[in-house]
Amino acid sequence: MKSITLLLSIALVAINLNTFAGGKKPAGGFSGTVKYKITYEGREISAQEQAQMPSEIVEYHLNNMTRKDMVTPMYSVITILNNETQETILLIDAMGKKFYIKKSGEEVKAAMAKNDSANAKPEVKMLDGTKTIAGYVCKKAELVSGEETTTVFYTDAIAAVNQEYKEIPGYPMYYSSKIPQMEELVMVGEATSVDTKKPSKKLFEIPSDYEEMTPEMAKQMGM
Repeated sequence: MKSITLLLSIALVAINLNTFAGGKKPAGGFSGTVKYKITYEGREISAQEQAQMPSEIVEYHLNNMTRKDMVTPMYSVITILNNETQETILLIDAMGKKFYIKKSGEEVKAAMAKNDSANAKPEVKMLDGTKTIAGYVCKKAELVSGEETTTVFYTDAIAAVNQEYKEIPGYPMYYSSKIPQMEELVMVGEATSVDTKKPSKKLFEIPSDYEEMTPEMAKQMGM
C-alpha cells in the first residue's frame, strides 16, 4: 500500500488530472512524441524509492488526444486524455495486475470546479532569459503558490495542450515540482527529444488485458 501511495504521489506531479484537463488546445494542434528525462533534487533517495520513480516520461499527441507514460522499474502509470470531451483514462500496471480507471468529461469538469474553488490560482511571473531545450528556444516563467515556487521553461513553437501548467502560455519543456507527501524532494523534467511523426491510434485505446478498477480494488490498493 505504501508503494502504491508513493507511486500515485509522483503521478500527481507527472500526470495531474485536475490540471491535465485544464489546458487549451492551440490552433493547428501538434501531433508527435515528446520525451522527458526525469531527475530528483532536494535530498538523497533510497534504493526502494528509486525503484518506484520514473527516469523518463513520454508524452504522445494525436489530433485531440494526449497520452502520457510514466514507467518505473516496479509500476507503470499511463494517462489518456480526450482534449475535446475531457474524458480521462488512467492505466495502472502494478503488483501483477493491470487495471484502468475511466472518468467522464462531466466528472473531470466537476473535479476541476471543486479544485478551483478550494485552491487559489498560482501567481505567474514571466522572467527574462531563455534556454535551448531539445532544439527549441524556451522562455522562462515561475508559478508561485503560497511558499511553493515552480520554475518552467516553455516554447510557443509546439502547438500542443499545456498539460500540467495551464497558466503558462506555451508548451512546457522543463519543469521542477515538489512531490506531494515527500518532504524536500523535487521532480525535475526536461525534454530530451521531440518527434513530429504521428503516433499510432492504438496508443490511445484501453488494452484488452486491462481490467476496470472496482471500488473494492481501489480500497485494496490504498487509493
